[in-house]
Formats: sequence, C-alpha cells, structure tokens
Amino acid sequence: MSRVLLVGNSAYYLLQFRAELIRSFVLAGHQVRVCCAPEPGSAERFAELGASEEAWDLDPLSQNPVSELRALLQLRSILSRLRPDYVFSFTIKPNSYCGLLARTQPFRLIPTLTGLGTAFLEQGLSLRMIRKLLRLALDRADHVFVQNADDHQIAREELAVPAARLEIVPGSGIRLEHFAAHSPPPLQPTAPLTCSYVGRFLAQKGIREFAVAARTLHAQKAKIRFLVFGDEEAANRSLISRAELAALAGPALEFRGFLADAREAYAQSHFVVLPSYREGMSRSLIEAAACGVPGITSDRPGCRDIVRDGESGFLCAAQSSEALVAALRRALELSPAQHARMSAAARLGAERFASSICDPPYLAQLL
Repeated sequence: MSRVLLVGNSAYYLLQFRAELIRSFVLAGHQVRVCCAPEPGSAERFAELGASEEAWDLDPLSQNPVSELRALLQLRSILSRLRPDYVFSFTIKPNSYCGLLARTQPFRLIPTLTGLGTAFLEQGLSLRMIRKLLRLALDRADHVFVQNADDHQIAREELAVPAARLEIVPGSGIRLEHFAAHSPPPLQPTAPLTCSYVGRFLAQKGIREFAVAARTLHAQKAKIRFLVFGDEEAANRSLISRAELAALAGPALEFRGFLADAREAYAQSHFVVLPSYREGMSRSLIEAAACGVPGITSDRPGCRDIVRDGESGFLCAAQSSEALVAALRRALELSPAQHARMSAAARLGAERFASSICDPPYLAQLL
C-alpha cells in the first residue's frame, strides 16, 4: 500500500474533476489524502470517496508574495508530516510549489498540466514569472501528464519537459453510466432549437462571443433559444458579470442559474455551446456528449479533440461571434433525423474519455 497525495488549488476542483481518480486509487488499496483549499462539507465528500482532506490555505488568485510564501511553507509542512510516496498535483500553483518542494523531499511527483491556460494565453510580467516558475518546478517531475497534443508540444518546447517523461491522457475521465440515462430532447420541426452554455462566466470560455451571437440571431428572429447555466461566483480574474452579459445580449439570453447536477442542463439542450479560446480537455463537452448532446465549439486545443465537425457537432473559429453565428446557423439547418444521428455520434465519441481509459495511466505510476 502506497501513501498517495493529490494536491489541487481547491476542494471544488478535486471533487469536480478528480473524484473518479481518487476512487480508483482507493479501490486499488492505497492510502489516499487530498491537500487543497477546503470548502464547506468538502471533508465529508472526500471521506465518502475514501480519502481524507488536508486543509491548505491557498488563494488561487493571490499575487501577494507574502501570502504565496506562507502557502508554500504550509505545503512544505504538510508534505513533511504526511510523507507521501507519490504526489499527484493539478493546476498551476500546486504544480509549481510541489515541484519546488520535490527538490528537498523524497516523493515521486506526477503533475498534470490541464490546458496550460492563462499562462500561455496572455502576456504580462506576472504570467511570464509563472511560466519560468513552472519550468523550474517541472524539472523535478518524475512524469508529466497533459491532455492534448498541443499541450504536449508546449510542455516540450516551452517548459523543457523531456518527451520520455510526457504522456497524453484524454481528460480527467467520466463515468459513462452516470450520464447514459439523460438524453437530449428530440428536435421538433416547429419548436425552437435550444442551445446552452454550461459553465463559469469566464472571458476565455468565450461567453462574450456566445452573448453577442445570441443577440445577433435573436434580432434576426431565428428559431433558437439560448440558455445559460452557471453563475458569477467563481473566483477568477477573467470573470464576466451577469449584468455585462445581459447588456451584450439584450433579451436573448435566459439565465437559469447554477445547477449542482449538470445533467439537468444537458437534458434541456439540443446543443451545448462552448466557444472557448483553449481547453485542456473540456469536461462540459465530454459530459454533454455522454448524454448525447452534440457540441458547438472552437477549433482550438481541448475542444476540437472532442467535437468532430459535422459529425458530433460543429467547429468554428475562436474569439469570433460571427464564426459562432455561422456554426449556429448550421445547427438550425438540421432535420430531426440529422440531429438524432449527430446525438448518437456524440454519445459514441464520449467513450474515448471514460474513466476506464483515463485512470489506468495514473495507477501505472504507482510502482
């Protein structure tokens, strides 16, 4: 039995994206702990998975050097006390800090780079520093997981990770059976097409482009509804307020709030729309596909890997509301039979991202 520690920037992240992996480690007979910024009730939810929670006072958005040093020292104390055999880290700060601490502590480090996100989408002094810190930290990694071929290339060329220590795993894994019973509504010739945005109100997710496209098609009296499932409570510098979205879209958007179970949103949708600028491997597109809901998304990493244009959804150029409108018009042209075939193709494609495929490479790291 090995001592396994998963380190993430928040309990939300680990519960939302790594619950199946935690369960797999536990079922394999390992002692599993998680280290993250806790949330109300998170310790109990981790316990249900068979893991124990170590609270870490990390602010994912902080750029305060004193706060960051305090978080680093606290993590060092946690690692020294728990003495894990393996540390699986996720998101930029945990990856960076665990990499730095691996220089002085005897654990095997296996970070996962999920999209490389803002650090490679934007410029600026702080982000250049993050990239340098990440490169330094990954030098101590025993193995590095990425989620798509584009990030594999970035990890090799910009972060100097040797190809022999890199491996692509297609996402964080989902339980297909969890989504199988939630099918989209059948397309009716006389009823509006329902297209939904499901997720956080973040600029890099393309929600502004979604709002502008909705306004355009609403003004043209297209037979289409635009639903928004999510909220503006997420802590992120790129957060877009509901008021701004409403101003961009006018009456075209229907805000439905946050749903704890996203399957309820997929069950109301003919298409899920994610005009993201970049993803690791979009979980919302995968979950929707598992429910049989085709996607309309950007021709960018982590999106085009999931949606096959004209087969399981439609692709469009990123950061272009005009391109998104064109893709939505393609969806409007589908007959009920064509939509049903696209739905079946989406469901079949989701099998490539099942936990049974994504978890074994992680388990294989436990020597």
